[in-house]
Amino acid sequence: MSVKSIPSELPRTPSLVSRLLFVFNFKRLKVWLWWLALFAIIAACVFIEIQTSLLQSWFFTSTNERIFYTLQDGRSSEILFPRSAPFDDRRGYSKLPAFQSKLEAQGYKVRQQTRQSETMLTFLERGVSPPYMERPDTGLEITGADGAPLFRYAQADFLFEKLSGIPPLLVKTLLFLENRDLDRPATIPPLG
Repeated sequence: MSVKSIPSELPRTPSLVSRLLFVFNFKRLKVWLWWLALFAIIAACVFIEIQTSLLQSWFFTSTNERIFYTLQDGRSSEILFPRSAPFDDRRGYSKLPAFQSKLEAQGYKVRQQTRQSETMLTFLERGVSPPYMERPDTGLEITGADGAPLFRYAQADFLFEKLSGIPPLLVKTLLFLENRDLDRPATIPPLG
C-alpha cells in the first residue's frame, strides 16, 4: 500500500512567532540591539554628567596638574607672552617681548626666565589665558648689576589702603555717577 499525502484545500496559516521571525532578520535585530545599548550607555553617561559634573571635574583637575611654569637660569627658548588685551596692555604684560628686545639691544642680559609646560604653551597658543590671582599693586622694578635700583614704578602708590582712606568727595561723586540712591539711607516701610 502506498501512502500519498492528501492535499489540503485550506491554506496553512503561519503562527504569530513565525511571522515575527520572518519580519525581523536576526542579524538586523542584533545590530539594532547594539545601537540601542550604545545609545542607552551614552544617555546614562550624559545624565550622570549633568547631575554630578564628574567628567568635567576630572578634565579640569587633570589639566590643572599639567599647567605650570618654573623659573630657571638663562633665556627661555620657548616662551609665550599674553596677547594684546586691555588688562595685559595696561599692566605691560603683552609688551614684554618688545621691552626685552630693547633692553638686550642696549647690552642687558636675561639672567632668569620662566619655562612653561607643554600644556600651558598649547593653551597660550590658542588664546586661553591661565587663571591667576590678579594683584592690584603690580609694578616694574629694574635693578643694575650692583643691585642699585635703576627704575621703579609701582601702582601701589596710587591705591587706598583702607576704605576709610578714600576722600568723602570721591565717594559721593562715584555714588552720584553710578547709583544716586546708594548715598541715601535705606528706609524700612512699617509693618502692618
